[in-house]
Amino acid sequence: MVRVQVRLGATKWILGEYSQARELLEEGLALCQAEHLFDYLGTLLHLLGHVAREQGEYERARSRFKELLALGRESVDQGKTVLAVLALLGLADIAREQGDAARVVSYCEESLILNRAIGDPALESFAINNLGLAAWMRGDFGRAGELLSDSVRRHQEIGNRAGVAEGLANVGRLARAEGRIDDARAALGESLTLSRTSGPFFVLVSDLEELAGLEDGRRAEDAARLFGAARAFRDNRGMPRWPIHQAAYERDLEATRAQLGDTAFAAAWIQGQGMSVEAAVTLALELVEPGLGRGGMP
Repeated sequence: MVRVQVRLGATKWILGEYSQARELLEEGLALCQAEHLFDYLGTLLHLLGHVAREQGEYERARSRFKELLALGRESVDQGKTVLAVLALLGLADIAREQGDAARVVSYCEESLILNRAIGDPALESFAINNLGLAAWMRGDFGRAGELLSDSVRRHQEIGNRAGVAEGLANVGRLARAEGRIDDARAALGESLTLSRTSGPFFVLVSDLEELAGLEDGRRAEDAARLFGAARAFRDNRGMPRWPIHQAAYERDLEATRAQLGDTAFAAAWIQGQGMSVEAAVTLALELVEPGLGRGGMP
């Protein structure tokens, strides 16, 4: 029973269906604790931590990850060590979203040391991604680009499509920050194409907002529609934007409003709020390249 709840809960998390994910995982955790089924305890704490994190409940998430870290440090057994690595990466995720570069580096470096005993390439790649974001926060764009690209390459080598999608989203944001708009649009479009079919959902929604923000006025109404659609997806799922991204998002939103005027912006925003996920993704990919959005979801 717990195994089924873990599997279903993990799927709901990737799809951004957080309320269902939390219900399944909390039920699984209660059963684990009641029946002493500790084989699943670490996985449940890990998943619940990320559900809370993606819903902006950082204290709850931090508590789950710290509990997981304590569990992982109970012995030098590799099965327990991987739990400690997962916990450290979860704590690093919280730090990156709050703009705390020092903590990102501290957690990720410790995770990489522990991961030497495990040799998990996916966990190493996620740590490298976060170290790239920390370098960006510190203004070292060159090092950030190297690390983010390395993380994407590593995820590609092991076939981790969700990891590639997340990494490309960060590569695209960095390219935009450096003024390489065509590169940004291409990376974000590739990220959205992957997250469309493989998740994670939080990457998909962020990609919609980033691609909307790249519009220079030619298709400002479509940008406003995407902003409206992304806001609806966030509101419906209880998925707030990362604090570190909020100021840039507000600048993009106001720039689009200024291009259209209040009335036209409001009309396009309302249209976007009624869009399906598939329709919004198709529109966003059309902004990247006409015809690109026709692939569809499976």
